[in-house]
Amino acid sequence: MFRVLNHPFFGGHHMAKKKSSKKTVDITFINNAGTGFADVVEMEVGTTAEELFYSMMGEEAKPADHLISINRLVAAADQVVEEGDTVVITPTNVKGSVLVSC
Repeated sequence: MFRVLNHPFFGGHHMAKKKSSKKTVDITFINNAGTGFADVVEMEVGTTAEELFYSMMGEEAKPADHLISINRLVAAADQVVEEGDTVVITPTNVKGSVLVSC
């Protein structure tokens, strides 16, 4: 798998940070509620899908309003993200959308 790590457009700016003494893992994160582009994110070892959701989406966000998947499979709240995982958060209903019937 090819990842561009040192280019700011592809999330390389995260890789430029000096790693702390904490043990971390790098994951690919796609927020379909935002720009939709992938970004490489550094997380602490043992971070769960629920913790990742709130850290990326904010405390006011509701997991029930989103589909959270890890490596293309629906994630459980207590599932731990691991090195190299791809996490995608997709809203289940886009705000302002209207159901139109013909």
